[in-house]
Amino acid sequence: MRFEARLARWLLTSADRMESESLQLTQEFLAQMLGVQRSTVTVAAGNLQREGLIGYSRGRIHITDRAGLTARACECYSTVTASYDRILKKGSDSELTYTFS
Repeated sequence: MRFEARLARWLLTSADRMESESLQLTQEFLAQMLGVQRSTVTVAAGNLQREGLIGYSRGRIHITDRAGLTARACECYSTVTASYDRILKKGSDSELTYTFS
């Protein structure tokens, strides 16, 4: 699996959990979380930015094209998201409701 796909999945998952398209994540932090060198994150984030999928500057990442980033993410993103949505659903009062079936 290409690293850019892993980075895309991680950014999307982080944005989902934070409920924001803007994230404050440094390259060093991303490298540690993904188990790669910082230079690998620099190259991959630069590629995603050139493609217009993210905006990146000084530890601030903004997802500018969620659909495009989702297409670049590994296939496990949709599987994990579907499972997460099935198990943890938001109720009408924005509280999480756990459902098991």
